[in-house]
Amino acid sequence: MKYSVKRITVAICAVVLLITFTACGNSQKSVDKKSAETSTDLKQIDTNTDSKPLVVYFSRGINTMREKNVDAVTGASLKANGDGFYSDEQVIAEWVAEEVNGDLFAIKTEKKYPIEYDEILEVGKQERVKDERPALSSRIENLNEYQTIYFVYPNWWGDLPMPVYSFFDAYDLSGKKIVAIIISGGGGFAGTISTIRNLEPKAEVVEGVEIYKKDMENEKEKIKDKKLKHYFRETNTP
Repeated sequence: MKYSVKRITVAICAVVLLITFTACGNSQKSVDKKSAETSTDLKQIDTNTDSKPLVVYFSRGINTMREKNVDAVTGASLKANGDGFYSDEQVIAEWVAEEVNGDLFAIKTEKKYPIEYDEILEVGKQERVKDERPALSSRIENLNEYQTIYFVYPNWWGDLPMPVYSFFDAYDLSGKKIVAIIISGGGGFAGTISTIRNLEPKAEVVEGVEIYKKDMENEKEKIKDKKLKHYFRETNTP
């Protein structure tokens, strides 16, 4: 009888020790797994570090093929620049990039647009009616490096130019801040802010600056007065 009790006691101790070691092992695995997950999260955060903003712009000038011996265009502020023209949108984008110390990216289309202003407006109108998305020839390869995007674009018929729709179709800007900067002849933002929000529902979209073509001489000061860098700093504030 004593022998049986002794065997039972030894067996119980063995079971208790087994359960203890198993629990400790599982606990250690949980700690190791949690540490690995934390390490992965830190790597993801490091990858998304917003060291500087990106300034994206769409310009009809840069998407226009310049004909030989054509150095000026009537009814539009375009200047000859290489194979295309230097436009107000590009000027504004460069001013913004200078102000916020950002990188520049131009939206370029495979097709070329007409030189004359009235002609390009008609082409833009037809693209909008047909809901056409022009193919793009430029691409951002390191988008994950930017969290703040200043977006410079013109107002075409109270809407975004269709190549800008193509841009938003091509990129997922979820979690990023988009600061809209529009150039128009007087229509301002129109409905473009709500359109961008619909195209990028998981991004934060804010109104930056309205630029009017007729006041281009004074618009650089407006950009400085608007303190656009605040939007970038705000993104990085703990």
